[in-house]
Amino acid sequence: MAPLGRFTWGGAHPRVLPAGLRVAAVVSILIYAVMAALALDRAGAVALLVALG
Repeated sequence: MAPLGRFTWGGAHPRVLPAGLRVAAVVSILIYAVMAALALDRAGAVALLVALG
């Protein structure tokens, strides 16, 4: 994978991120994906969540 440290976490690590920040970056991407899915579902653009009850 290309060293993209300068594009994340404020550019504090210009080459490769330390392992802890790599994990944090993956977690943040997952959180953003869930937030986007929830926003699309609430807007009615996609039906991801089935109403319970």
